[in-house]
Amino acid sequence: MEGKWQISAYNFADKRTFPLDKMEITLTVDQDMHIGGRSACNLYSGTITVGPRGAMKLSTITTTDMACNEINGTFEGEFLEVLSKASHYEVKERTLTITDTASGHFLRFVRADKSVPTPLPQSTPQPQVKAEREIFFIGNRMSNCSGVQPIKCLRIKKEKSGAWQDYFDTIIGFKPKAGWFYKIEVVRVGEAPSGLPGDVTVYRHKLVRVIRSSTREKEIYR
Repeated sequence: MEGKWQISAYNFADKRTFPLDKMEITLTVDQDMHIGGRSACNLYSGTITVGPRGAMKLSTITTTDMACNEINGTFEGEFLEVLSKASHYEVKERTLTITDTASGHFLRFVRADKSVPTPLPQSTPQPQVKAEREIFFIGNRMSNCSGVQPIKCLRIKKEKSGAWQDYFDTIIGFKPKAGWFYKIEVVRVGEAPSGLPGDVTVYRHKLVRVIRSSTREKEIYR
């Protein structure tokens, strides 16, 4: 499943014909089975767990919350419904089919990157990519974020004078205590976008160190 995919066909409960050539519907899967993409209107992300014989299950899907027109919004709702309930996947050559076996509804994608990833020999040196590090300030409470279903998410900012923003993912290795503010250093991990239309990053952030923590916000800016 790893790679970048573009939707090519679907089977929804809503039987109308949607103009796929006029919408951006993508799926990117990284080597750790984290997913990201565009679902016609919003961006979404989640994590896939795979089992034997093509079994699969998704974690809670999170999405951005942008206004959509009627066609895109309807398609997006059906798309996320199938994706969230999917229980089986199949890859044949350059085609990926994800199916909700209970209903028979499916999403079919064609590979959007140039070639199927091929493992390099063990003896081939791997290029060293410098990981990008950042400083995050973390708020002392969680936000109620909108997704396929409501979830709790972190509030972060990157500048002292910046506004708090919702962060629709977990920071790997970071477990904040309720009521505490934090200043942390994180490293960005994952793959960069390919540059294809509708493709999104599957970057995630991993904790490097906790620089400062306090129950008082002003203390973390020192």
